[in-house]
Amino acid sequence: MIEALETRWQPNITLIDSRAGIDEIASSIVTDLGASLVLLFAVNGTQTWSGYRVLFQHWRKTGSVNDIRNQLQIVAAMIPEVNSSDYSASLRENAWSLFTEEVYDEIKPPTNDAEDELSTIEEPWNFDLTNEEAPHYPLPVRWNRGFAALENFYDKMELDQQLITTIFGGLIKGVNNVFPTGYPK
Repeated sequence: MIEALETRWQPNITLIDSRAGIDEIASSIVTDLGASLVLLFAVNGTQTWSGYRVLFQHWRKTGSVNDIRNQLQIVAAMIPEVNSSDYSASLRENAWSLFTEEVYDEIKPPTNDAEDELSTIEEPWNFDLTNEEAPHYPLPVRWNRGFAALENFYDKMELDQQLITTIFGGLIKGVNNVFPTGYPK
């Protein structure tokens, strides 16, 4: 169905909204479709992190985590208008903790054994908490009162570009950083 739609409409990007971490269906949607980028929308709550933990553990169990992890990116959804810096920092820390436990490679302390050094030539796939290019570092989407009410949204068929930039600018910038020469077909 997706191939038929993409052939007919030839979009620059295809977005698929899938349940996160609740079951293996979400996992197969993400891993089996060959996604170039998987945006993991998150609100900073227990349900978000437990759901993504289930998904990541499933990927580790099936051996697909190494194949998909380069395409992952956390998106901070609905960042509140009040205390947004504290909220964003807490969400980033929770995402980093989850990625460290379930997705990132363990960083082993250096040894003096030459044989161990030769066997670990490959750099571990791991990121610091504050690395803005890391998949755990959330792209921001700000909560907006006007977008929260559907009837208000439909009344504003011509959307203000500044409003769009304010709400979605971090997400758009982050996606453009992943695809600097344009989205893959």
